[in-house]
Amino acid sequence: MKLDEINFKNINLIKDKNFIIREEPFGVLIYDKITKRKFWGNNLAKNIIQSCDTEQNVPQIFSRLHLNKNSKNYKEFIIFLSELINVGMLNSNSPLSFKQQWKEKKISKLSNSYPYSIPNITIPLSAPLFVYWELTYKCNLNCKHCYAKDRKLKTKELTTQECFRIIDELAELKIFEITFSGGEPLIRKDLLDLIRYANKKGIAVLLTTNGTLINQNTAKRLRLAGLQAAQVSLDGSTAKTHDDFRGCNGSFLKTIKGIKNLVRNKIPVIIATMPTKFNLPEISKILKLAKKLKVQGYRILECKPFGRGKEALKNVITLKDYKNLLKLIIKERQKLKNDLFILLSESFAFKTDSRFSKEINNPLIDCPAGRSMFSIAPDGIVSPCSYFAFAGLTVGNLKKERIKDIWDNSLFMKKLRQLDFSKKKNNKICLSCKYSNKCGRGCRALAYSITKDLRGMDPRCLKNI
Repeated sequence: MKLDEINFKNINLIKDKNFIIREEPFGVLIYDKITKRKFWGNNLAKNIIQSCDTEQNVPQIFSRLHLNKNSKNYKEFIIFLSELINVGMLNSNSPLSFKQQWKEKKISKLSNSYPYSIPNITIPLSAPLFVYWELTYKCNLNCKHCYAKDRKLKTKELTTQECFRIIDELAELKIFEITFSGGEPLIRKDLLDLIRYANKKGIAVLLTTNGTLINQNTAKRLRLAGLQAAQVSLDGSTAKTHDDFRGCNGSFLKTIKGIKNLVRNKIPVIIATMPTKFNLPEISKILKLAKKLKVQGYRILECKPFGRGKEALKNVITLKDYKNLLKLIIKERQKLKNDLFILLSESFAFKTDSRFSKEINNPLIDCPAGRSMFSIAPDGIVSPCSYFAFAGLTVGNLKKERIKDIWDNSLFMKKLRQLDFSKKKNNKICLSCKYSNKCGRGCRALAYSITKDLRGMDPRCLKNI
């Protein structure tokens, strides 16, 4: 929608229950729990949103604040406002309202950049935007790449009441999303209670699962509890490939049934695959299967050398294979753009296609660990992300400390937020690279675990390929 096509008299800045609005020192963050889209505005946007109510439209609000077309930052706010209208993040009585677009299925229920669609994370945040929470290390499968297999599984898990208390703290901080994971989170008998409680507190809840425990009744109960989306692992287009990777015969058929049950209950699903030498030839077939199953999206994961991942590294694809995989994904994205969006959690994709380039100023660090997210282990131990945890680096304990205190005072997370790859003291290879202003520098946990330097090279860099 073009700026001159918008009738602002029909736009009311209504604080809908599906939106989380969080104030920050630089302005305001807005999050849509349905589409997972996130936007940020400056302090002018924050002041206007603070002043709005359900009765006044935009011109009335501007009049009350003595704003007009000649006011400083007026045009900037109008552009910001029109962008929110375009994606349906504001209620509107105009013909192109969000409800009508939803009804006509002209927009996807999930953002193309899910689940890490975040503002420029070099901006300091008062609290994380999302939390990755491993509820248990217990699992019904025996996967070759499992990170948890290198850690003590006799972990004293958080009780239900302890989890409720942590969710209360997250709600106070206006956290946007909680992703419950494991192990296999469905092994926790209180999972539905935790989803229900977080949803009641206004936090969007996502789930990562192997899908084998999701029958029709479980899927229905997950939907009723308020689950917003699920990521299901599928590592082969056939039972032979998937079952071998997952270490359990029959897991492929159970996973497929689990996906179908989630889709039937209108829970958005993303299928996730970890490419290896064994399943690389099947990626295109897995994509076709994903389309057939009518899931929302498809995601490529990476094997990292933690836990069993150390042993699995011998089966990881080469950098050349990975580059070819990126090219395949770009091609498939164009073919399937109306049926399936394809995600990459990798920061080197710009090397194969300019559409992945980041058009923002240095320094750019895609890695959200300790900057816009953190992870919680089953026993309440906090890390910048789960990969840092598996590398043996933790920053707090929620059985003894509050989230806000850890977020504000952790020296290690402060170091992560202060990383600036534009300075001369940083990695010379990165500084001399022509992609320096576009690259996200990969995984900081992986680089740190290998080099013991937060500015170290991610070994998966595609610079020389």
